[in-house]
Amino acid sequence: MRIKLKLPLPDSLNRYLNKCWQARGREKDGMAELVYLLLCEKLGCPLPKLCKAKLVYTVHSDRQRDADNLIVVVKLFNDAIVRAGLVADDDAEHLTYNLPGFIYDKERYVEVKIIGRKERQ
Repeated sequence: MRIKLKLPLPDSLNRYLNKCWQARGREKDGMAELVYLLLCEKLGCPLPKLCKAKLVYTVHSDRQRDADNLIVVVKLFNDAIVRAGLVADDDAEHLTYNLPGFIYDKERYVEVKIIGRKERQ
């Protein structure tokens, strides 16, 4: 199974960590809700369970960002797909991913490709 999602680009790690814990929690909840809705739109609900998934992140932005500051993209999305029930956990047994690649673009967003294998029923 292959899915491609387009998500808003969150703040860099530096800005994210400077927010209070409540604001970070709201951002995490908002990302989880958005990801769930987008997955349901593409796959239908209830969502299938994947035994293993590979995630490929590509950041589109009009300015260069340090790769380590983009780790918040990975954290928020990985947590969101676990919360949605698409994968059981975000450990190495269930999920592999890369640090985000970068493409200069006038529009700012994150493209996430999910390549997964459904669990056997």
